[in-house]
Amino acid sequence: MIAVPECMAGFLENAGVERMPSGFSGSEIYIIRPNDGKNDGNFYLKHMPDDMFGALRREAEVMRWLRGVLPVPEAVCFRSENSAGWLLTAEIPGESFARALDAEPRALVRTYAGALRRVHEVSPDGCPFDESNAVKTRNALKRCEAGLVKPEYFREDRQKLGVAGIKELLLRTPPPEEDFVFTHGDYCFPNVILKNGRLAGFVDLSAAGAADRYQDLAVGARSVFYNMHNVRGLDPGSAKALAGDFLREYGLERADAEKMEYYQLLDDFFR
Repeated sequence: MIAVPECMAGFLENAGVERMPSGFSGSEIYIIRPNDGKNDGNFYLKHMPDDMFGALRREAEVMRWLRGVLPVPEAVCFRSENSAGWLLTAEIPGESFARALDAEPRALVRTYAGALRRVHEVSPDGCPFDESNAVKTRNALKRCEAGLVKPEYFREDRQKLGVAGIKELLLRTPPPEEDFVFTHGDYCFPNVILKNGRLAGFVDLSAAGAADRYQDLAVGARSVFYNMHNVRGLDPGSAKALAGDFLREYGLERADAEKMEYYQLLDDFFR
């Protein structure tokens, strides 16, 4: 059994524990199946040995703030010790949009756009989580200094810039005027859960907070293109058209190209 804080130990007794892919977060992720999978209801455990930015604490706080407002996981237990963090959450039954490979692409994109509208309907008034351009830029630069920014995950046309080059590009690009809404912060196919063709919930919320709506729109469109082209194998033109469908289904007849570019640039620092 993996070593966990005392408040989580009982959940691991007689449980099936499987390590899952960690994505871009750098955390160790485990699925916990109570009674070796014989009981209903699974849990996810995230562990960051060096949670220097407090991402797991922030995620727990966001989930508790959103309970009863959006379908998000229950934060069962959070603990930190020195620079390490552990977060145990209840599973939202279903599958991520990234795994819904049998879903018809246009129907999936339509549901994905509707789910984002639901996120943006949450009032940012009184939101304690600041994800403004100023905050996001400071965190991007801190990630550069910590060696956490990876050129191999940049958008293809920016990979040759390297970390120093993309940092310079960000600093000389004027940030756009912000239209604040409540945002998911990392709105991509793996972070939205589907069940029986309908929205089931949102996960990975450590970057959620008040920000420009294009924070989610730019990342969301990028995720549509990636999943339709790189995962499903659609040709680039068809994948790009579906990304455009996502923006129109959200409610944008004409996207702000400058904002799309800026927030996709900013996203490169957090992948």
